[in-house]
Parts: sequence; structure tokens; C-alpha cells
Amino acid sequence: MGPGLRIRSGDGGLTLIESASFEEEGFIAAFTTRKGGWSPRPFDGLNMGFGVPDDPRNVRLNRIAALRALGLEPSLAAAMRQVHGDRIAEVTEALKGRGGLDHSTAFAETDGMYTALRGVALMATFADCVPVIIADRTGRKIGLVHAGWKGTALDIAAKLALRMGFEQGRAEDFMAVIGPCVGPCCYEVGEDVAATLVKAGGSGALETEGDAIRADLGLMNELRLVGLGFAPGRIERYEGCTSCEEDSFFSHRRDKGRTGRSAAIAAIAV
Repeated sequence: MGPGLRIRSGDGGLTLIESASFEEEGFIAAFTTRKGGWSPRPFDGLNMGFGVPDDPRNVRLNRIAALRALGLEPSLAAAMRQVHGDRIAEVTEALKGRGGLDHSTAFAETDGMYTALRGVALMATFADCVPVIIADRTGRKIGLVHAGWKGTALDIAAKLALRMGFEQGRAEDFMAVIGPCVGPCCYEVGEDVAATLVKAGGSGALETEGDAIRADLGLMNELRLVGLGFAPGRIERYEGCTSCEEDSFFSHRRDKGRTGRSAAIAAIAV
């Protein structure tokens, strides 16, 4: 799973992965699995995404259960309608609670959020794409991004860090955790996508096997944060693959699009 990450269990078999390092600094950084929850097949069981044809009532129940397992108030949670872009929103006092339990109020065309509000959960949903959570230990801010190959090429994780105040003189103040995503074992890309990733500085995250080109998007996000100035020891990464780990994670690629969504959840602890 990766050093610094651990399992948290909740009622009804609910299972999450959380960062002990973030908790030590007064933050919550967690990733849901598919275990627990109320959703039927093929969204079984802890589907956190409104954007799939699951009953929205199931999604609300799943989100409430996951948030409460982390000690967070569900009504304050904020979420996005993701579009594989690089728009980042700040969740202020006036905007808390948007999209957490009602998809119609979610931040439109947004793939990143951050906040300085304690106890306000930020949520993004995933089924192979890369979840990245970033915290500023002294500035007391936390944020997250949804990074598919497009968001990764747009450098959305680094852009979030900069929006949160990252600069070279404050590199030790920042920490990141990269959650479960598809691994290079299962993520073959075409030459056009590979060329885009190389242009964005991702050549070190590509490998070839015969005629196949495989991309490690989790590694590319890590390398881009290190390139920005993050200390490597301040970046945790889940070691595994959402497509391979069928019992634990939803996978858009493995399940040919008909699947649920896991969530990254980030907050400043109360």
C-alpha cells in the first residue's frame, strides 16, 4: 500500500485508506474503496459518484457514511463536476457545502479545490485517474485535484500547490499524497497521448513494451511535484493499481466504463 498509508474501517464493512502523516499534522487525507456501502452491481458497494447511473439516494448514503467515518460533517462537504481540465476553486465560508450531497450544486467544470476552513471536507471522484491531496502545514490549507492524463499534462497538481502559496523558500511546509490510480501495468496509451505527456515533462513516467506504450500517471504527478520543489520525502504514493485490484477499487478501463467511483476526501481536522 505504501509507507504512511493505513486502513480505516467503518460500519457495515466500509473501508478507507488514510494518510497517517497527514493526520499527525492535523489534516485528513483519505481515499475510499468500493467496500461497504449501499449501491448494487455494477456500482457495488461504496459508489461515491453521482455521475453514474446509480440511484442518487445510494450515493448520498455512501458519502454520509464515509464522511462520518472520518469524523466530518456531511452537510459541509464540497464536491466538483469534473471535466479533465485545470480549473481550481477555493472553498470559502460562503461556498462550503456545495455539491457534497447534491450534485446540482457542485462546482461546475472544476478539477481542483482547496480551503482554509477547518472541518470542511473536499471531495473528488475517481475510477483510474489520479487523486492528489496537498497540504500546507504552516499556512493551514488543504486541497485536492483530479488528474487524468489530460489534467496531468496540464500540471494541475503543481498548479494547485502554487495557488495554495507554494514557493521554494517554503517547500518544507508542503506535503502531498497520491492515491490509488491505474498503474502502468494496465494503462496503455496511444502515440498522441504519449507525445502530449512527453511535452509536459513526463518522459520518465513512460515505458515501452514491444509496440505498447505504458504510462504511470501517479509517478508523473510525483515527478512534477518534485520538479516544482517538493521534498521527495514529503510525497506519499499508493503502491498498487485500481484496475488490478478489482475487489477494492472501481476501474473505468477494466469495467469498460460501467462502474462506480471512489473518492478522495481532504479536510483540515477540527
